[in-house]
Amino acid sequence: MIKTLRIKIALAIILIPGIFILSAFCILSVYSTTQTKHMVYESLNFALEENREMPGNQPIKPDKNERKFDQITEICVVKYNFESGETTVLSDNYYIDSETLLSAIKEVTSKREFEGEIKEYDLIYSCRKNDMEANIAFTDKSYISGPATKTWGSNMAISAITIAILAVVSIFLSKIITQPVEKSIEEQKRFIADASHELKTPLSVISANNNILIKNDSKNEWLESNKEEIAHMKEIIEEMLTLAKGETITKIEKLPVNFSRLAKTICLEFDTVAFEKNIALEYDIADEIFVDANEKMIKQIFMILIDNAIKYEISGGKIEIKLYKLNSKTVFDVKNFNSFISSDDLPHIFERFYRADKSRSSSGVGLGLAIAKNIAELHSAELKAISSKTDGTTFRLII
Repeated sequence: MIKTLRIKIALAIILIPGIFILSAFCILSVYSTTQTKHMVYESLNFALEENREMPGNQPIKPDKNERKFDQITEICVVKYNFESGETTVLSDNYYIDSETLLSAIKEVTSKREFEGEIKEYDLIYSCRKNDMEANIAFTDKSYISGPATKTWGSNMAISAITIAILAVVSIFLSKIITQPVEKSIEEQKRFIADASHELKTPLSVISANNNILIKNDSKNEWLESNKEEIAHMKEIIEEMLTLAKGETITKIEKLPVNFSRLAKTICLEFDTVAFEKNIALEYDIADEIFVDANEKMIKQIFMILIDNAIKYEISGGKIEIKLYKLNSKTVFDVKNFNSFISSDDLPHIFERFYRADKSRSSSGVGLGLAIAKNIAELHSAELKAISSKTDGTTFRLII
């Protein structure tokens, strides 16, 4: 419980700042990439101006003072005549071969866009054209993708480091925050255990006195009622002690347990109980399934689930028990066909003293499933209930 609370608090501390940090770095990366892209296209446009020809085939040289960025040097500027199909290279070109250049020119002149990307050749371009000719500037796409990759990589690395530091801080804070709660729960557990121990002695005395009175007046129905209630109180105290002890345990000794043999033995023990209630007990237990577990605890959880199914199955009904392997996990199912737990009750059935059907009379005290859940958690196993009006209720242990 405390562990789950700490995780939730840590996640709450991480989540909002983490999302903010990640969003901020993403926005920064997008902005940086956009600025890089803008700079590259500005360089291409500057190269077009720089290599634009005047009458007499003299290139116009724009004022370099107007340039507010570092111009990319590897830019190929060409002039393409639509009528003759002649291509004139207006700048140095040593990184785009002639065949690639011609193909790129044809693709650009067939497009309506004045700026864009030629994915096939990893080139980007800027173009100025009229009805007679087109001036096109090409450069490598890596001028955009390279800085963008570095920016995104560095920003994501900084984000990851920042969130990791935040995670460490949040774990530390969650421990501090939950200390009063943990102390309160520990005190509650001690109180339950101590109170249960203290109640056992007077209850034993009351039980002994009641038995003496029954011997002297065997026909007294009030004494018989007292005897039943004393037995019920003893059961409550024993289960409270079991639960209190289980919740104080953090580690258990695990050894290879033959689940198949254990399940078959317990099913045979309950055969008589089911027969007395006119319930068919059917079981399908796979052979030679071994799991590292605490045998005493696993036996207890098996018995709780089967006993619970028998209590809530109607006379003439059927209970189905299965033990099987599912991939690398072992599954133990206990299903009764004539029991239904509503969707409102289902999330609460493993809580202490919770009874799904308040009107149903039963000898149970509402602690069995809480004990079973505690045992499952100690084994890092999953215990859940699945219920529907058509298929009944299945309790499933996955370990």
